[in-house]
Amino acid sequence: MFKRKIYEKLIEWKKESDGRTALLVEGARRIGKSTVVENFAKNEYESYIFVVAQILAANGNELFYYTFANTVSKHNYEIDFLLARKNKLCPIEIKSSGYKTHKSLDAFSQKYSDRILWKYLVYTKDQDIICLPVYMAQFL
Repeated sequence: MFKRKIYEKLIEWKKESDGRTALLVEGARRIGKSTVVENFAKNEYESYIFVVAQILAANGNELFYYTFANTVSKHNYEIDFLLARKNKLCPIEIKSSGYKTHKSLDAFSQKYSDRILWKYLVYTKDQDIICLPVYMAQFL
């Protein structure tokens, strides 16, 4: 019952906000808020990247995308978003739950290490990267 009601509220928010506002879902611990929001993002948006872009833009961030040559393969490296903070860069890589590596973020970090304030990987866990679930992107 709860999941159905909150999902309907999320659909309503998406229609009303039209990408202009962020969303904060509050409630008791361990009742499935994260699961519902993740399912909402998967079902209602074409890609997590669009969800994060909408959240970042709604919070006044200017969004930059960056790509650079990969000398080992024909595929370029790409950073989903670059944010500027304190005269430094904050690269953001968006990954789905099935990802295995974040080569672009690693290569960017190595190439521009002196210019990076924080590195962000939105969704999964890793070592020296701040990892956030998709719904936390609004706080970047």
